[in-house]
Amino acid sequence: MAELLIKATDTTHPNKIKDLRGCYKKGYVVVIKPDNWSWGKEELNKEKFYIVRVKGVSPEDLQYLVQTYEVELGTHYIARSDKLGISISAPDQTTAQSICLDKCKAVAQELARFGITVNESELNIKVEQEPIRHAIARRRYKLDISQIEDQLKKGIVEIELKDLKIIDQRQ
Repeated sequence: MAELLIKATDTTHPNKIKDLRGCYKKGYVVVIKPDNWSWGKEELNKEKFYIVRVKGVSPEDLQYLVQTYEVELGTHYIARSDKLGISISAPDQTTAQSICLDKCKAVAQELARFGITVNESELNIKVEQEPIRHAIARRRYKLDISQIEDQLKKGIVEIELKDLKIIDQRQ
């Protein structure tokens, strides 16, 4: 048997990205432990957490419930000079290329002090568009506890895996 510590309420943050990325929401599995785990005082606080015992499975069988996932929030540009090992990120192509060129020139000047010559034509700066990805949901899955919440408020609930209502938040 496995025991799931589940968030009983939403935790929020005023910054939307931080809220989506790092705040546990109601139904998130916080941690998975073996049967008869010795829970602490805060974990047993029904205003913060619920505990569900899932019959016939080990904690390892349920590790997928604590997976995170990422979504694309936009794009940015990466300018690179492989010759000098410089990489710059910027919100637009022109800025990325300009900053990268400036840094390359500064590095070339430093190298010149040591007798190493780098021509601007050798810099070969490439600019590529890349997605900006963030872990938006703290967990990929959350549990729909609405059918058993009244029982959870009274204490630990035992349930069969087949009766666990799992929501994939990527949909």
